Amino acid sequence: MNPANPAPKVTLHNNAVLIERILPETKRQSGVVIPESVKDQPIEGYVVAKGEGKFVEFQDGIGAVYAPSSVRVGDHVIFDPYMAKPVKIDNREFVIVAQEDIYVTINE
Repeated sequence: MNPANPAPKVTLHNNAVLIERILPETKRQSGVVIPESVKDQPIEGYVVAKGEGKFVEFQDGIGAVYAPSSVRVGDHVIFDPYMAKPVKIDNREFVIVAQEDIYVTINE
């Protein structure tokens, strides 16, 4: 997360996670420029905000248990780009993903 750009003031519900994507470099150290048509969608970013978690129903349908969110604000994560919903808040671009669509937390 960029300290010069504070997180937007939003409230996420359930297991939603707001991520600021890390955009891939368009020019490699070798000087090779990567055209837009070849780049994959970004799959990593930083958690900017998150919901509290969600209730998971028991298989028998009687009762549920609360599953708190396992990611923290500031975590560097890898997520499924096809499940990410792009949003624009305060003229900044983010994606919203469900917590189960975050596959890895990178320990820095």
